[in-house]
Amino acid sequence: MLFNALFPQIMQIVADVQKWLFKRMDQSWAKGNDADYKTKCTQVSQYIKLYSGDDYIVHFRYSGLLTTAYVTMLYGVGMPVLFPIAAFTYGCYWIHEKYHMAYNYVLPPTYDDRLTENMIQMLRWSPIMLLLNGYWMLDNQQMFKGYINPIATSTDYMKTGHTFNTLSQVSQASPLLLIGIAITIIFFMQTFMNDLLIQWGFGFSAVEIEVDENLPNFFRACKIRDSEWYVAEDAYYQEKYAMDLIEDDLSKKLDALEGPPKAPIQGIHWYAILANPYYSEQFAYIPLDVPNRSNLIVDDDDNEENDCEQSDMVSLILNLAFVSDGFVKDMVFETGISTQLRGYMLGQKALANLATKIKDQSKLMPKIN
Repeated sequence: MLFNALFPQIMQIVADVQKWLFKRMDQSWAKGNDADYKTKCTQVSQYIKLYSGDDYIVHFRYSGLLTTAYVTMLYGVGMPVLFPIAAFTYGCYWIHEKYHMAYNYVLPPTYDDRLTENMIQMLRWSPIMLLLNGYWMLDNQQMFKGYINPIATSTDYMKTGHTFNTLSQVSQASPLLLIGIAITIIFFMQTFMNDLLIQWGFGFSAVEIEVDENLPNFFRACKIRDSEWYVAEDAYYQEKYAMDLIEDDLSKKLDALEGPPKAPIQGIHWYAILANPYYSEQFAYIPLDVPNRSNLIVDDDDNEENDCEQSDMVSLILNLAFVSDGFVKDMVFETGISTQLRGYMLGQKALANLATKIKDQSKLMPKIN
């Protein structure tokens, strides 16, 4: 338990020292102001990964809290020292998280409350372990009643002396048994008979209360920066690859947004994978809003006009659902993919427009009886 309390702090100190050494090595051990402008990184993603903070792994923290709680509840009655150790552990966790949330962790993703609710649901069973296992310890027949069951050899099983008859005997452990049985029955009924409890008036109604949060329209809550990013991405891939990432009506509405929103959306606005900076970094994708984007992309040929194809290929692969299966099977991801894909997409659009015109003209033609 003490090891679990101090282990995260020890590992964090080791990680911080290791990261400081990597930074200094990247800066060639330069001193003064020169150190801020020296780096051996050849890609922006490498530089960001080296100099940014650690990711906030919330599920790992929850697992530590659950482990501490369950171990303390299971053995705490027999080893009361576990309770102050658990309090010390939670204090260390609290100080550790407070410090690193302020100075080390990157901005954590916006989680909903499901992970926290699941953790609370798992934690609610720990008191049953405290009560029932505590009853077993406090009702120890050898320690409190002098019951001894000698064994002939070390391999023989020693009987504990606990039988159904001992359950009816009143002792110092009886309150734990009664409360443990009552809580077990309550939890069982809440889990498997919740609807019946609600009918009897012993539970909360399952009707969800709709709360008017007074949220504005999506287009009034969308940030200008994020809308400009999506419009620019769509316009670029329309021009170079003749591929539509979003519908024209949506693009016009986003492009017409003016002024800062009064209640802006926090986090990622849409389900575009590359709109998330984390995935954009993992795919080594350089967004279009990066100045001098082509200068940051290095490919394997001498043609400087097609450098962006290397980074564009990430978005093309993620949006292959807009391309027919027949073309994708014969598609070769290599230099010149922009010309290859653009020609196909323009041909598909021309065929679609021709089919629409033929359909419209067929409606205007008189029917022959």
